[in-house]
Amino acid sequence: MTKQLGIVGGIGPETTILYYRYISDFFRSSGHKQPNIFINSIDASEMLSYVESGDLEGLCKLMVHQLERLSRSGVDFAIMASNTPHIVFDEVQASSPIPLISIVSVTVERASQLGLRKPCILGTKSTMVGDFYPYEFSKKGIEIALPPSNKVELFHDRYMNELMCGVYKETTKREFMDEINAIKDNFNIDSIILGGTELSFLLKDEDFDEITVLDSTYIHLNEIVEVLKSE
Repeated sequence: MTKQLGIVGGIGPETTILYYRYISDFFRSSGHKQPNIFINSIDASEMLSYVESGDLEGLCKLMVHQLERLSRSGVDFAIMASNTPHIVFDEVQASSPIPLISIVSVTVERASQLGLRKPCILGTKSTMVGDFYPYEFSKKGIEIALPPSNKVELFHDRYMNELMCGVYKETTKREFMDEINAIKDNFNIDSIILGGTELSFLLKDEDFDEITVLDSTYIHLNEIVEVLKSE
């Protein structure tokens, strides 16, 4: 019997569409039976309000509640289509009625497979300065580099005021690429983690000559497809 997937989406909407389209396109083109996909699209501003206020308990309760709604739909497993709520992934998983696939864990595994030693994390401010990526990567002996503090603010501002609104400017792409290349020169990084799902719409691996791009969105998606394919 084909597994059923639940997605907590809407954080943001464009990424939720990407998840649905990628999975559907894979199964349509591969000849596999299409899985049932249940999407629970939530209000991103509510989720972000808990993050911004530092109310991680409230964030955890919100995400567990949304997963409980998916569980009642009969899904076999679920994902959160966003990096930011993974701040409380362990606590959410412990209370979730259904198994979850962590975007952070699968990205760590991919980095380890590639033999990467010092990636720089990009995303929202809470993702860049939070400890959930460094903690998971440290289990594999991989050091996470952070952008300089003033650049954290720059990346966060563009992320929240452009990418989360579905705005992808060529000028912003060039700005990000320049800053990433400067970080490479100053901090000797060997890769970057696109630790915000909307970054997939702006930056690609082919944009860089000497830096490996770990796109957490597509790494996550490929793992989801593999689980859905298995019986």
